[in-house]
Amino acid sequence: MSYLPAEPNGLLTEPFPNIFYIDSERSMAPSMVLLRSMIVIRNAKNELSLINSIRLSSATEQQLLELGDIKYVIRLGAFHHRDDRYYVDTFGAEYWSLEGLVEYDESEAEKPGASAHSQVVMEPDVIYGETTKFPFDVVQAIVFRTKLPECVLIVKNPEGGNVLLTADAVQNSQSDPRASFQTKVFCHLFGFYGRSVIGPGWLWGNYYDDDYTGPSVADDFERVLAADWTNLLSGHGVPGTDGQSKKYLHAEFLKKKNKKQLLGKAPPPMSLVSKLVVGAHVLLITYFVSSFTWNWYTGE
Repeated sequence: MSYLPAEPNGLLTEPFPNIFYIDSERSMAPSMVLLRSMIVIRNAKNELSLINSIRLSSATEQQLLELGDIKYVIRLGAFHHRDDRYYVDTFGAEYWSLEGLVEYDESEAEKPGASAHSQVVMEPDVIYGETTKFPFDVVQAIVFRTKLPECVLIVKNPEGGNVLLTADAVQNSQSDPRASFQTKVFCHLFGFYGRSVIGPGWLWGNYYDDDYTGPSVADDFERVLAADWTNLLSGHGVPGTDGQSKKYLHAEFLKKKNKKQLLGKAPPPMSLVSKLVVGAHVLLITYFVSSFTWNWYTGE
């Protein structure tokens, strides 16, 4: 079976004891490069759990194997699973997935000519929930009751300040020299950059119809903010290691809640000024998209 190739990755670091982190470039379109992150946790048995898995270069993969044995691949959310099958097949890792996620092999789905019917189902070995015992020390698991399900995990940090692990619900992206100019403009315009940001794309994907009356995104974030943690590792962004990540998420939560963006349905109609601002953003994005598409097409 063929797998998606590794894309350029960063350095493997250890921001917390036995909790490792590495990021990688993700080509979304010509001249559009985003950064995604993988979290690796080593337990007392020297077993590695990969969260938000990323296929690495051969040299970096060897560094990963020197940390321990790859035993578990854990999918937290609707995305960040394109490299899961590589680790499951190559290392015989046990595949854990959250209940309610649609399971398919993105390495097959992204091939030219692939369709929903050609996506290969990858059944999880373990379907987990908030009460499941994980192969490492989890203080609390919180499942978002949203259209795009996601579980966030709070793991113990022996040096103080437990760590929140996320996929897309909370992100910690900063401007990075590896990101393209178009990517930086896009991320600044649409609110992807910042400390403990509620993922804009993830939030947009979780809007329901106007008659929706179920749990809101705000309800689930209140549970996250009530939990015991201060540091953050996300599927996007740099490690939040200064003990201030929860404070920043609380500020972000209040800002979006006051704008009625966490109700579980689309926010109320925009004012004329807001429409003009959004219109300007759309024009800019259209310009950048058409520009790099033309450059890619002409080879310039």
